[in-house]
Amino acid sequence: MRAKVAACVNVWPIESMYWWEGELKEDNEAVLFIKTSEPKMAEIEDFLRKNHTYSTPFIASVKIDRINLEYREWANQVIVR
Repeated sequence: MRAKVAACVNVWPIESMYWWEGELKEDNEAVLFIKTSEPKMAEIEDFLRKNHTYSTPFIASVKIDRINLEYREWANQVIVR
């Protein structure tokens, strides 16, 4: 966040179950909903890969069709170009 590559990050604590190395694992994790712009995605992905505790983190993006004007203007001011 200090690098201003995102306007906002929501953190959702969750319980996860997944297969890893042939075993079913249960863990507490967090989902990060990172509100950013397309040009910043590579920088965020690189940061997450380098700093995540998992060797294979799930990193995905969601295409948004519409954002209200006021939020988009605010986000564009916050995110460093």
